[in-house]
Amino acid sequence: MYVTHDKGMAGYICECKVKGIGKKLSQDIVAKYGRKTFDVILKDWQRLLDVDGIGHMRAENLHRTFAAKFGAEVEEDRKRQNELERERSIFYHKLGLSGWLRRAIENKYGEHYAKGVIERNPYQLAEDIDGIGFKRADEVASKLGYGKEDPRRIRAGLKFALQEQMQQAGHCCMPRVMLAAKAAHKNVLDIDIEQVKPEIDTAIAEGLLVENMDALYLPKYRDAERYVAETIKTMVKNRTIPTNAEVIVDMAKQQTGINYSSEQRDAIRKAATEGVMILTGGPGTGKTTTLRGMLAVLTYYGYTYELCAPTGRAAKRMSEMTHQEAMTIHRLLDYQNGKFSRDENNPLAADVIICDEASMVDLLLMQSLLRAMKVGAKFIIIGDNDQLPSVGSGRVLGDLIDSGKVPTVKLTQIHRQAEGSYIIYNAHRIINGNFPILDNRNANDFFFDNVEDEEKAAKEVISLVKTRLSEKYPGKEIQVLCPNRKNASGCNMLNVIMQEALNPDGHQTEFHGTIYRKGDRVMQIKNNYQKGVFNGDVGTVTAADGDSIYVMFDDGEAAQHYDDDELGELDLSYATTIHKSQGSEYDIVVIVLMTSAGIMLQRNLLYTAVTRAKSVCLIVGQKDAIYKCIAEWRMTPRITRLKERIQL
Repeated sequence: MYVTHDKGMAGYICECKVKGIGKKLSQDIVAKYGRKTFDVILKDWQRLLDVDGIGHMRAENLHRTFAAKFGAEVEEDRKRQNELERERSIFYHKLGLSGWLRRAIENKYGEHYAKGVIERNPYQLAEDIDGIGFKRADEVASKLGYGKEDPRRIRAGLKFALQEQMQQAGHCCMPRVMLAAKAAHKNVLDIDIEQVKPEIDTAIAEGLLVENMDALYLPKYRDAERYVAETIKTMVKNRTIPTNAEVIVDMAKQQTGINYSSEQRDAIRKAATEGVMILTGGPGTGKTTTLRGMLAVLTYYGYTYELCAPTGRAAKRMSEMTHQEAMTIHRLLDYQNGKFSRDENNPLAADVIICDEASMVDLLLMQSLLRAMKVGAKFIIIGDNDQLPSVGSGRVLGDLIDSGKVPTVKLTQIHRQAEGSYIIYNAHRIINGNFPILDNRNANDFFFDNVEDEEKAAKEVISLVKTRLSEKYPGKEIQVLCPNRKNASGCNMLNVIMQEALNPDGHQTEFHGTIYRKGDRVMQIKNNYQKGVFNGDVGTVTAADGDSIYVMFDDGEAAQHYDDDELGELDLSYATTIHKSQGSEYDIVVIVLMTSAGIMLQRNLLYTAVTRAKSVCLIVGQKDAIYKCIAEWRMTPRITRLKERIQL
């Protein structure tokens, strides 16, 4: 009865064996009404009289016979479908895959085939279904009777272990033995490492992993590393015919009125002559001044350029520094419908691309940026390699510098206008492994508030933000930074108590225990390309009612609406993690630093926090926590092969 093609429908009518209606008339009926034939016979049978050779008696008999036969089949089919639905419901319920997860699975595989897919390999769910990772798929597999040593489980565990290390440690790849050990660990597969090792080759054969340069990758990350390395190597060779060096610098001086240091002069020359170059240096070393000289030279020689940065706040700051339009990388590359519209087939028109805060750019984003540059374009990369690396996988800026193959200028001289800043002075002391000066009475921008207890630290922060700092520096933006989220002095707890202290009243919306009120400061914690807001963007709640809110972002033109399904993309941001503050600057920064932060206490973490402050930096916490930061140079080195690829 479900056949819809003409021959099938005509055959079904013949099978009804209605007197006077044979093959010829059945075909004529179908020719007349096509795919609507069955509906006509069942619901509007008088229309059959329009077919030559069918009178009232034949039409009515066909309707009655057809309805009886069809109805019986429909009822039988309904019972069969109900039984199948009961079986599927029980199946999903036993596996803990009810509700939206079941709908997502059946949308992916089809309701009649999904059960078979799950039974054959439940770990496929982790590959295909958002919201199901390895751990959830492993629970499903266990309920289906899969053993811990099942090869399919081991291969899925290998991929999961690599993904986990990429997310947690920022690795792009891992050596065989290391990955096997991570996968075998009790937190993943909980089996002997010797059972894991043989499955690596099978995982490679199946395309789950690829092996290259003595390391295992997810395929797209191997491809991204190759692309970035080869493109950068091509750009290095793309030098323009050097003009007299002094002419270039003198022209920049003439355009800007600035006497440049020898380091800055070198950078300006390289900007004019190199196909790719890196400008790096700490705070107060004149990166902004140098960039202005670069732009003057590029303009003089007729180059068109685009300015970009990884975050909205970083792009806004770049615009303010240069008095030129700067965009986020995502906006520059025109992200639409889940992908960048700018690529090799639709490249950017600019002759030069200049990217600031490059330490924040991960491997995949760098690949996308390079893909969008036209053939022969110059690339100027600006960033502080001593800051925290990107949240995503890779250490692109560090690898480019460490390769020794990319022309690089590191600014080291602290310029006169910055010499009186203890923020800058202490930032350099910190990154060089020296304890910051905390008790200098002449300092007017760097302070230390010694507090040994976490709860007291939280109360001190409230007092500072609510009254003491806000009264002393009216109208200035104050941002609290923490190494981590948890603990009594972590940003999660601080956000709750600061919200109550600073914004206790008004209309509110609650989402999974988090209250949002009109006037709250919030941060976007994941990219939302449809709204055009990205991880790290900060805004203010302009309305909160029922199960939705409106947020006006600092660089936005209109308030963005967030319904109940989207509120998980936001965090309160009275306090935020130091990682999340990268690429941003604030008038006043309050850093909460307690020994309870444990392994998060790293030198480059403290350095990054201090350098977020434009006017005032105040550390609330323990001297022992500062000592621990100084002692720990940087977090576990990230495993990549980008440097080596560039060196080949």
